[in-house]
Amino acid sequence: NGGGAAAAAAASGVSSELLPVSDIPAGRVRLRNFFSPRLYGEHYRAYVSMDHFRTIERETVPRRHRLSVDEFVRDFLIPNKPVVISGALDRWPARKKWTVEQLLAQYGDTRFKTDEVDADGRKFKMKFSDYVKYMRESHDEDPIYVFDPCFDERAPAMARDYKVPTYFAEDLFTVLGDDRPDFMWLVLGPERSGSPFHVDPYRTSAWNAVLEGRKRWAMYPPDVHPPGVPVHDDEEEGLEYDAPEPIKYYVEHFVNLPKDKMPMECIMEPGDLIFVPSGWWHMVLNLDDTVAVTQNF
Repeated sequence: NGGGAAAAAAASGVSSELLPVSDIPAGRVRLRNFFSPRLYGEHYRAYVSMDHFRTIERETVPRRHRLSVDEFVRDFLIPNKPVVISGALDRWPARKKWTVEQLLAQYGDTRFKTDEVDADGRKFKMKFSDYVKYMRESHDEDPIYVFDPCFDERAPAMARDYKVPTYFAEDLFTVLGDDRPDFMWLVLGPERSGSPFHVDPYRTSAWNAVLEGRKRWAMYPPDVHPPGVPVHDDEEEGLEYDAPEPIKYYVEHFVNLPKDKMPMECIMEPGDLIFVPSGWWHMVLNLDDTVAVTQNF
């Protein structure tokens, strides 16, 4: 409907002069005098250099090397405070075996569950070789993320490559047996992927272990809602919130935060383990192609 398009363009103040279809190069469409902040924002977030996010001024999440269990319980578990622990994963076979390249060689034909949903609202699976190809060729603003709670069933050998760190040996949720909700995930994605601000379900605590790549974490205690994230705390329904994806949060909200509203932050390196206390808000941005395992307890 060319007449309707021209009328709409005239009403909006946009030029109705269009290029002849034969003059438009394949794969490119040019609109004169047209600008969309939304489209520009999506394009910018998809292509902005990750170097802007790979360093932080000062890490404010405590970091300890080979912390003892007693020290962990006294200084972090009981006070419900986060901590990054280095040196705790050194004996895991996963420290050497869980790289994208080695997983591709061993599990290329295995289908893992992602965080994306299909037309029926179900999380869809991707063959790992297809996912790695997607990782390397796509430039999505919010990349698809492998987030698989059943990876130990799809690839049983992976379950033998790590064990629950001794800090988290006491896990009361085990009393639920087969009725226990999902609690353990393989987490794998390219740079720019990650998780928006959220509180873990059922007010559980969690640990996250990075095997390859680097993760940037931002955290707020339970009594502080992340600035820029609308939150409604309903007694019956619980917390309801709508948090933007990490790259969007850093570009649109984080840069404008005053110093007294800044989150606690850290960057996890390969071999690092983080404790996420119950009720804490946290957001994660992957700075590289990243492989991790996480568990709620």
